[in-house]
Amino acid sequence: MFDILRYELYKMKRLKKVYFCAFAINFLPLLILFILTVLFFKGMIYRDFGVMQQMFVKEFGGGIMGTLVVLLSFFSWSSWFFQTIIAGELIAKEFENKSIKLMLLMPFKRLTIYLGKLLSTIVFFVVNMLIYLSLCALIGLALDYVFGFKVFSLIDYHLLVRLCNAYFVINFSYIALVFLVSIFARSAESTMAFTIFATFALKLIDAVILLFGKIDIIPIAAAEWLVKYSYLKSCEVIKYEKLIRMVDTGDYLNMPLAFDMLQVNIIYSIAFLFIGYQIFKRKEEKG
Repeated sequence: MFDILRYELYKMKRLKKVYFCAFAINFLPLLILFILTVLFFKGMIYRDFGVMQQMFVKEFGGGIMGTLVVLLSFFSWSSWFFQTIIAGELIAKEFENKSIKLMLLMPFKRLTIYLGKLLSTIVFFVVNMLIYLSLCALIGLALDYVFGFKVFSLIDYHLLVRLCNAYFVINFSYIALVFLVSIFARSAESTMAFTIFATFALKLIDAVILLFGKIDIIPIAAAEWLVKYSYLKSCEVIKYEKLIRMVDTGDYLNMPLAFDMLQVNIIYSIAFLFIGYQIFKRKEEKG
């Protein structure tokens, strides 16, 4: 397994798209750091220091975790989007240019090849999460050093660890779904298109189920149960209706987070991976 993982990581290192995706995933904290750097060198960083510090304490003093939640949510969605490119290159592209036949000549089982591609994508995600958190820490250091905001003393580290674990579980299911889609796709580009379409289609299906429940085509209780345990609902860490309420009330201490659907998300991941492997195995046999 280690040999196939190293081989897949070597191929990823040679792909320019991998570096573009890594930059895109980490774009938001990079942009924030760039803005802070420009303000610093322009001499604007100390202007109205007292007012800015009071504003920071008022808006973020008890709710710096709210900012981290938004940053990590952005990371999760950007990772999902750009991981479609990576998965497309590792699977759909292999079938498109027939290089999968070369891999089948290697002394590896088909399951090992499949898991090697999966693990290399997970490694890509974990590395980017570490980079993202490091960049966010640099932002905190800048605010702490220049403004004296004491950002790190306001962070709930236990909650931060739970958030990182939750987004790892959710993005693992994203990877499993994208792998399933990429097996059907004929190219890396169509993998992205099909994945985006599948996401919107799943969202639309949830809305249709709720509509059927409201107009009594199916029992409303059954409709609500189906939507509650749907795939997209299992991916929600932030409850957006509670987030809007939090912003309106300014109650940043009660974070609109929930981790109770992660077990359901894991079940979806297992199902996606199992179905994907069965199709991957048969597609290889035909190739």
